[in-house]
Amino acid sequence: MVLIQKQDGAIRFCVDYWKLNAITTPDTYPMPRMDSLLNILGQPKFISTLDLSKGFWQMALDLDVIGKSAFAMPLGLYEFTVLFFGTRYSPASFQRLINNLLQGYEQFVLAYIDNIAIFSQDFESRLIYLATTLNKIKQAGLTVKAKKCDLALPEVVYLGHRVDGGQDCLHVG
Repeated sequence: MVLIQKQDGAIRFCVDYWKLNAITTPDTYPMPRMDSLLNILGQPKFISTLDLSKGFWQMALDLDVIGKSAFAMPLGLYEFTVLFFGTRYSPASFQRLINNLLQGYEQFVLAYIDNIAIFSQDFESRLIYLATTLNKIKQAGLTVKAKKCDLALPEVVYLGHRVDGGQDCLHVG
């Protein structure tokens, strides 16, 4: 077990699954290209960003995977019941979940793992798209981390890059 400090200072609980990863077939589900996402977000006037709270931990594991997640601690053996960090299939599995959730809405929403962006050219559409996306998230039983959301701004930081409608993206350290 390892504890990783996140950018916001919070601690992420991880288990070193290098042995499991060595014998696991990688999930070949395609991950979005960051440059493509940022290019799309450079065009609209209004952008909202949502960050799903607890990321992977909102996705339940299939019963046949739970046993593979076992790890030992001084006080016993533990297993995850939700998707966890540290395996080679976790990012692709979660991306698939989010893409399936948002399928059909690609004209106004995109996602990179648990980072969702909703975009529009006008104020009225902004409200409709945001409500539609939040409703889909709620129906799926997922939650967002309110303090990490930006709603309908002309400029946001998405995936570490400042995105300003009609402007080039700038990496934010």
